[in-house]
Amino acid sequence: MKINKIVYIMKSFAEIMRTSWRDLNSYELKYYALGLIIECEFLSFITSVFITFLIGDFSYLLISFMGLSFSSLIIILIIYKRDYLNGKYVLFDMMHPGISYQGMVFILFGVSGLLSTCIGILAFKQGGLYSSIAFSLIEFFPPIFMFLKLNVYNNESREYLNDLKNSMTFGYHPFYYYMLSLMVCNGPMGISLLWIFKSIFQNGMSLNHSLFYFLLSFCLFCFVLSPDKINNIIPFELKTQKGFKKYAFLSLILTTTLLISMMWR
Repeated sequence: MKINKIVYIMKSFAEIMRTSWRDLNSYELKYYALGLIIECEFLSFITSVFITFLIGDFSYLLISFMGLSFSSLIIILIIYKRDYLNGKYVLFDMMHPGISYQGMVFILFGVSGLLSTCIGILAFKQGGLYSSIAFSLIEFFPPIFMFLKLNVYNNESREYLNDLKNSMTFGYHPFYYYMLSLMVCNGPMGISLLWIFKSIFQNGMSLNHSLFYFLLSFCLFCFVLSPDKINNIIPFELKTQKGFKKYAFLSLILTTTLLISMMWR
């Protein structure tokens, strides 16, 4: 009798894990979150072993495992608190099936944690502690900034514009702007933040000089992740995919200019 009950529980658990977390009730969501914890811990360990094997130093195994586990728990917590977050921030889009733009911003916190762990380990291997801290910290800048601007990165940015041939607009898509910020901002911000650490703790260079370039990098970061403000200045519409491509190209030019300036510091 007990064996049949265990088999029934295992079957029910398997069905829950195969179901989308959006369609589960609050009771089933608890088991779903528990299953994800088990899966993520296993994957975190395997990934950590793989990363340390590539680096060739297994002393990074624990750090990598802890970082990946923490990042996974962020995403699991978002899933577990689905009802609360959906009621307050609207995680799911009713007009466009799937997770909303607001929901994507929350998921990006977990993604940033994964990137922070991987990049932090590589930076420590190449440049030491200060390099690891600098490049790990800046990975969290984009999702924090975007969370503070949820009134911009939301479903309402996908409104219909009557003056466009294509009525369906791209909007301020969080994932694309997040990727753009990683490509054009993280380099200058990470380098300048590293300079600040070295200026304070190693007296390696001028602190004012380091702060100046960090300020320029931060302004570039704000420029990239403030399309609502920039949209009022530039002559093309950023809510379209074509406009976003032009914006990305403009951001790349500004980043290249800044990096060249930093090289000739």
